[in-house]
Amino acid sequence: MSRPFIQLWAYDLLALANESTNQDVLNSILHELQSRSSKAARKVRPQVEARIAQLTEESFKWPTTAVPDGRKALSAGTIFRYHDGMLGYRGYSVGESGRKPELRREALDRVYKYPLPFLNSAAYMREWDQPATGPRLSKMAESIAAFCRLAKRRDQKKRATAIIRWEVDLAYLKKTYYDNRYDFGWPLTNL
Repeated sequence: MSRPFIQLWAYDLLALANESTNQDVLNSILHELQSRSSKAARKVRPQVEARIAQLTEESFKWPTTAVPDGRKALSAGTIFRYHDGMLGYRGYSVGESGRKPELRREALDRVYKYPLPFLNSAAYMREWDQPATGPRLSKMAESIAAFCRLAKRRDQKKRATAIIRWEVDLAYLKKTYYDNRYDFGWPLTNL
């Protein structure tokens, strides 16, 4: 394996690892630290391993808007217990009378990045977790994907605009917050 970070000091490697969410970069940093026997490398190595573990723990599979066939096709995440949801409460709206793309993205950014106001119940709020985390993004993506799947099952013609906008907004969230961060997977050693 190549050693692209051979010139960096151990603490510089730690700083780089704490800034990075790229699996390949983190694996290269860890490999570099494992190749060294210095006291600093031994001290920093567990912190880089913890960073990798943290990102792995927060990772999740991106939801789909495809509607499976059959009666049992709707998952438990598709059932909405509350009339008012967090996304709508924070200004996210699609459909014919929905908001413009830039305003929808601003609403999504606010929901992902910042603390949320209390809504519905303590259990509901726990589902939204902390700002700028994998669980928060997962909840957002799962909610929007569920809205889309439900609309596709009911009447795609009536809800065509909303379906398109939900899918565009999911693509925005995926590209902006998920790719190269929460799609992090632990490296496999088997062939």
